[in-house]
Amino acid sequence: MSEQEKQVSFMEKLNAWSDGNIIFPLLNLEQSEENWETVCERVKKAIREKVLESYRNGCRAAGGAVRRELNQSSDAGRPAGPVPVIARR
Repeated sequence: MSEQEKQVSFMEKLNAWSDGNIIFPLLNLEQSEENWETVCERVKKAIREKVLESYRNGCRAAGGAVRRELNQSSDAGRPAGPVPVIARR
C-alpha cells in the first residue's frame, strides 16, 4: 500500500484538526492582529462544533438511540439515576 493510499486514523485526523483549530491560532496570537477574546471565542466555537459532530456521529452509530432521560418525557423533571422500586401488596 502506497503512502497516498494509507488510511488516516481517527486520532491522526483529530490531531490535525486540533493543531489547525486550537494550537496554531493560540500560538500565532502575537503575530495576529486579532485580540485574545476573539481568538478564544473562535477556538471555543470550533471545539463545540467538533463535540456536537462527534455526539451526532455516535447517535447515528447507535441507531439513533439517545440517553434514557431524554427519551422519556414523563421523567423530565426527575434526576437521572436508578429507578426506585415500589413494592405492591
